[in-house]
Amino acid sequence: MASLPPAAALVVTRRQRLDIRFTGSGSEYFRIWIVNLLLTIFTLGVYHPWAKVRRLRYFHGNTLVGGHPLDFHGEPRQMVKGTAVVGAFVLVYAVAGSFRPGAQAVLVLAALVATPALLWAALRFRLSHTSWRGLRFGFTGTLAGAYRSQWPVLPPLALLLAVALGTAATASAPSSGARGAAALAGVMLLGLAMVPLWAHQQARYRLDHAAFAELHAPLQAGAGRFYGVFVRTAGVALLVALAVGLAAAGIAWRTATPQEGAGPRMLLQWLMQPTAWFTGAALVVAYLALLWSVRAYHASRMQNAIWHGAGSEYVRFHSRLAFLPMFGVSLKNLLLLVLTLGLYWPFAQVAMARLRLEAVWIELFVDIDALASKQRGGASRAVGDAGADAIGMDIGL
Repeated sequence: MASLPPAAALVVTRRQRLDIRFTGSGSEYFRIWIVNLLLTIFTLGVYHPWAKVRRLRYFHGNTLVGGHPLDFHGEPRQMVKGTAVVGAFVLVYAVAGSFRPGAQAVLVLAALVATPALLWAALRFRLSHTSWRGLRFGFTGTLAGAYRSQWPVLPPLALLLAVALGTAATASAPSSGARGAAALAGVMLLGLAMVPLWAHQQARYRLDHAAFAELHAPLQAGAGRFYGVFVRTAGVALLVALAVGLAAAGIAWRTATPQEGAGPRMLLQWLMQPTAWFTGAALVVAYLALLWSVRAYHASRMQNAIWHGAGSEYVRFHSRLAFLPMFGVSLKNLLLLVLTLGLYWPFAQVAMARLRLEAVWIELFVDIDALASKQRGGASRAVGDAGADAIGMDIGL
């Protein structure tokens, strides 16, 4: 929805820039996080809804848009049923394989089928319980639209099923293995080719139907921008692989051709030296750092592709998340998480939230007070919200 209906009669004002600031601190959130973690463990997961509400209220309350914080109004009791449903599913999945072979595969298939419905319900619940300056957000997407947004994954899945059935039917043929492997490789390539289009459909479904009172900020980026991000990320990954490969080849060459002569005995002697272990460890650390750079590059470019320019004539988003700051924070978080055995996690979340949120700003061209009487509500679907969290969907702030 690119513009508002004439009936809204909004007052168009001069351009107003709304900067986003995140005021949370790692030490503050650490106290919330550690209590949430311990109580969730001691209660065998029963405390999870309360922990989730505390986390959401902290991050929402410390996200200031134009100097005014967001607020989350969801209550733990609204999420208890959803948590129970998700917990029951996990329990059934864990024991299903012991009673009937293939039961877990059926449950996974059922979860995949239910994923769009969980996404739809979660977006409605999360946005309808979020507000800014007393005005509620909402989500106008439909359940049918959630399923339509998944269409790019259908051709690869259909072909994968056809390949599996065809391979099973011709398993006795001598050349069936080679044909099956070739068909499977083709399906995998098709699946990879459809990933950017699927990501574009997901972003469009979420942004086009997210509403603040009567305001919408639809996605303006086309699928081509998403393909560009994925292609450039693949290029960066190839460069990383090439750099690590050349470094490893150089070390191997020096190892395999010592002055005394090459041979397995010389190689074994070199590997027993402390310098060999130090070199190997340095190579592994360098590889992980370079691999993390690929992740940071993709994340920064995807945020800019989705948010920069999203909006309408009434509101427009801008995102300028640079790669180097993203890489620096990501690498620092990774190293400190390893050194602290995971205890740095709340500090890492706060640092990443600050970096990503403060890279975004908003242009507003309407009078906020005129929106008060036009706000929309949304249905509360706590089951969908809990289910989306359980399967790893990031709805975001």
